[in-house]
Amino acid sequence: MEENPVTSRRTNWVRSAAWAVLTPIAQQAARVYTAGPKLQDALRVRDRFLQSGGMTTIGYFNWAKDSPREIANLNLAAIRALTGSRDYVSIKLSTIHYGSELLEELIRAATDCGVRLHMDSLQPETVDPTWTVVEGILSRKAGCELGVTLAARWRRAVGDARWARQHPLHIRVVKGEWADPADPRRDPRAGFLQVIDELAYGARHVAVASHDLPLASEAISKLQAAGIPCDLELLYGLPMRASFAVARRLNVPVRVYVPFGEAMLRYAINHVVSHPRLTLFLARDFIASLLHNRPK
Repeated sequence: MEENPVTSRRTNWVRSAAWAVLTPIAQQAARVYTAGPKLQDALRVRDRFLQSGGMTTIGYFNWAKDSPREIANLNLAAIRALTGSRDYVSIKLSTIHYGSELLEELIRAATDCGVRLHMDSLQPETVDPTWTVVEGILSRKAGCELGVTLAARWRRAVGDARWARQHPLHIRVVKGEWADPADPRRDPRAGFLQVIDELAYGARHVAVASHDLPLASEAISKLQAAGIPCDLELLYGLPMRASFAVARRLNVPVRVYVPFGEAMLRYAINHVVSHPRLTLFLARDFIASLLHNRPK
């Protein structure tokens, strides 16, 4: 049944009006809830978490115009800044052309500095080349700690989990931002727990990366029952107080993923505008912070 043209125009007008109203609010809120454009901004956020005994992950969000050399240089700087710490650096292999010489530079730096190098999850088509690169690094026994991310909403996720747990890898499990083209309606929560069940057979270490507290609690409990070392990983910028309370109750460490870069700010703005409830929550919190800090 075709949509009435008048109704369609009205719907489009409402959406446009909502976007116009929410975008300025989201821009202000997102600026409060991102580390900033520079590595130094992410390191300042890291210092705050370190003071309370927390751990972090540093990750650069790049622009499409950024050259692989520029991206590699920023990741090299992040690795060196984290020398000897429990924190680690997340990279997107596709941005440095997977098995390129730039990756070799990062591996050498991570090995020399004692910093874990983690491969972020991107679109489904990036998984196979990522696994190929990781297997190559492992076969050479390069010396640095490695981590990979599993996106649970993809049909292939359980098989990927089986592959990952058979290697000496740190594994981060996320619901996944991109739907599986072959199974777009796949339930990410059910997929998450299926991946956790597979990892419970013998993974080296698992980061449960979710702000979905009932899901995170169930996943952590499953891993603890199986004797698998695990922690809770959160994204900087989203509400964390309740998540920290869950981590204390379950007695697991908390790690915070701290992204930086101008592209991350744009991503955050688009994300909160696309999720009105989150936008209003952040805006309310932002306004409250302004009132709290206003001159007396």
